[in-house]
Amino acid sequence: MKSFCPVPQYFAVMQMDPVGMVKQYHDDPIALAQARAIRPKKYLVYLLLPMELSTPTKPWFRYEVWPIATTLRPEDKEKGITSDMVVPIYPNTSHPKGRPPVPTDTPFPFPNCYFWIDSGVVVRIRRNAIRYEFSDTPAISALEDIRLPGRFIEDRLRMAAFRRNREEALDQAAFTHDTLTHQSRSSSSSGTDDRCSPDGDVVSLLDNDTDSLPEGSGANDQCGDNEATSTRPSNVNEDDPAANSEIATLLKLDYFSSNDDDAIGLIPLVDLWFDIADQLTPDTIPSPVDFFKERAEIMRIIHDARERAPSPRWPLTESPIPIDFDALSYCKPSDETRGEESKRLRRLRAGTTCISRAWRNLRRAAERTLTARIPWRVRPPYLPFWP
Repeated sequence: MKSFCPVPQYFAVMQMDPVGMVKQYHDDPIALAQARAIRPKKYLVYLLLPMELSTPTKPWFRYEVWPIATTLRPEDKEKGITSDMVVPIYPNTSHPKGRPPVPTDTPFPFPNCYFWIDSGVVVRIRRNAIRYEFSDTPAISALEDIRLPGRFIEDRLRMAAFRRNREEALDQAAFTHDTLTHQSRSSSSSGTDDRCSPDGDVVSLLDNDTDSLPEGSGANDQCGDNEATSTRPSNVNEDDPAANSEIATLLKLDYFSSNDDDAIGLIPLVDLWFDIADQLTPDTIPSPVDFFKERAEIMRIIHDARERAPSPRWPLTESPIPIDFDALSYCKPSDETRGEESKRLRRLRAGTTCISRAWRNLRRAAERTLTARIPWRVRPPYLPFWP
């Protein structure tokens, strides 16, 4: 099977091209030298979904990919991620908690691979000179692809509980700090306050109860300074971007690639191969952490080059790779396909003819029945004016 663009749900091998990402800075020897110093590796990835419409004339295709690892995930204490938040890929069945592996349509050639949680990345896959061939490439069925995010539900619940507990701890620490600060100020004061009442005990009670009041209704509001503000509901600004967040999210997708965004130059430009068994072995599959380091390095190089450049520069959209005009006619059927289509049409016409003949016979029989002579007992009497 061939296609002019990569196909989701397949495994592939990708390699970043740092020099190609800084070609627009051809007059910056520092950026070119730093990009050439990067030694990119080949990484095993899973193609999740395209981020834009693909056509044979585009220089690259934006895809979200999932780097594949051969070890458990490194812990991230800031996010609450632990090493067991992975899913094995069959024939690998090793997991600390016995989590079942993800099966593939065809045998997977590597026995030690895992999906890591929260490791997806968006890349620009450079258009190939010829159509991509992925007939023998392992893939995941559509049903398993839908189930794949659900395999991490337990992990995401643990991460959410970790964030919730951390926020509660931070709120409790802030509350304790504010309480101690307020008590220290109250003890050092003379006990008199003329803001609302000469009674210092009333003022102290209002101050202690400020945290339990709604936002914007502090001690000063009790004096009547902001009564209108506290009792009148705030108006919603119709021009607020939050009111149109869903539309803004759809526009940010830029599915038709109609917007010129300088951030696209920071998206890794990669080459892709589908013959994964020829490109890698079980012992040479690098860690996704190495790819994230390469991406961070090239992003730093591009940022520095933009600061030195006199004006913003867009990524080069003119690809030196010639267009595969055979891919433009990808949807045209071959001679074999035309023969199968002709046979299918003949069978369809034959079935239609049989149905038409049966319906014609049924209609004629109904006409003969309905037009038969009515018995004389139920005939109306003969009248001269009877029609």
